[in-house]
Amino acid sequence: MKKVILLLTLIFSFVVKAQTIHIDSTIICSIPNVFTPNDDGLNDTFTPTVVNALSYEFFILDRNNNMIYHTVDNTPWDGYSKGQLRKGVFIYKIVILSIKNKEYTLFGHISVL
Repeated sequence: MKKVILLLTLIFSFVVKAQTIHIDSTIICSIPNVFTPNDDGLNDTFTPTVVNALSYEFFILDRNNNMIYHTVDNTPWDGYSKGQLRKGVFIYKIVILSIKNKEYTLFGHISVL
């Protein structure tokens, strides 16, 4: 069962859209599509929210499919790679292991403003 719900939140002049995906009738994954790492305390990092999974890891890839970030311990990405802030559009890949030991892979885009 896949059910997609779009949530909109107005933050200053940016519209942040989070995609909520229901996977395997137990896993819920919410993924923002934009963040602004400008140290104002709002949307400064990117991390998916995954509920009812054994584990997940996520990757950030550039347009050439080079991995610029990876975590297995749910550490949010702060927009930096090799010590420099990376603005633009990037690809995320999230690999989720369900409580039924089934693996799901999600892909999408994240914008760093």
